[in-house]
Amino acid sequence: MMASPAGWTLQVLLLLAASGQAKPFAYTGISLRSDLMAVAARHPNSTLQGDYLRLAPEDMQDHISAVAISGTGAARRVRIMFEVQRPNGPPDYPRCRDIEARLTGDFGAPHAIRRFSEEASPRADRIWRSGTEELTLICFKGARGVYRAEAVQIAPR
Repeated sequence: MMASPAGWTLQVLLLLAASGQAKPFAYTGISLRSDLMAVAARHPNSTLQGDYLRLAPEDMQDHISAVAISGTGAARRVRIMFEVQRPNGPPDYPRCRDIEARLTGDFGAPHAIRRFSEEASPRADRIWRSGTEELTLICFKGARGVYRAEAVQIAPR
């Protein structure tokens, strides 16, 4: 006797739950499973060059200024960047704590904070891990000691 489609669905769901499969990491719907052409289609005024999408000011939302999706399999990487160049000033970045709060709401507290100095700028990257992926919120210490979010990066583990 064969199992019904509903029975198969239940078996698959139970198997995923037993294997510890978590929901994929994503920021504003962009994940390792995203297709860069589909992301570009949602930003009609932006510029796509190879694996890199530079968002036009009128297409920017959620602090995102650019998206890069490259590689396949274990080499696949997604990088969502936040740097916005001001007309007459230094680049602008959102506060790390604001992006971290959003990610914590979606995925819980980070598993680790990696602190180090890169060139002259201290860093404190927040890291989330699942069984299959790693999400890193890349933060640097900016003016007045405030940590700023440079990018979110998602990669296979």
